[in-house]
Amino acid sequence: MWNGEYNFVLQHLVLKDFRIRTTSLIDNANLIKRVPFPREIVPIASVLSNTLHLLIQIALLLSLALWYGKGVTIQWLWLPLVWILEIVLVCGMALAFSCLNVYTRDIRYLVESASTVLFYLVPIMYSSPPSSKKFTVIYDYNPLAAVVQALRYILLQGSAPPASLMWKLAGGSLVMLVAGFLLFERLKRGFYNHV
Repeated sequence: MWNGEYNFVLQHLVLKDFRIRTTSLIDNANLIKRVPFPREIVPIASVLSNTLHLLIQIALLLSLALWYGKGVTIQWLWLPLVWILEIVLVCGMALAFSCLNVYTRDIRYLVESASTVLFYLVPIMYSSPPSSKKFTVIYDYNPLAAVVQALRYILLQGSAPPASLMWKLAGGSLVMLVAGFLLFERLKRGFYNHV
């Protein structure tokens, strides 16, 4: 029973609604056209405003862990680091997709469809690593899979996540953030004409 609720909560924890972040620049077009400020604030603020939902889901997840007798362990100290790295990853994704959406409005629909596909690429409903070797590359380089696996180690097994997993999560999150910032910097000059 615990695995079912854990998987359900984890699904909502990891695969949040990307539509709000993807359209954040378009939704704030008047602000972008009239007020000079760093444009990067808009998608990052949309991510940070959704951390309230993340905190509620975290409370639900931790209360389920206690309900099913998993108990609080010293390994729970890893949880804030995992969730911070997840937020960094989502900030990078929000920067990249929101600036692409300014130029190509159909990016929003592509992101919605990709979120559904991403659900099946993250080991929420199946065990990890995948049994087939041909899918191991997708799994190994998927930072969202690293978030799920780290949470499994901490909450289900009561052990610290392996260092290699945390390095993969940190590396993937930072690469996505840097790529998002670089893409945003390159494309933000034309926002005024396209918003």
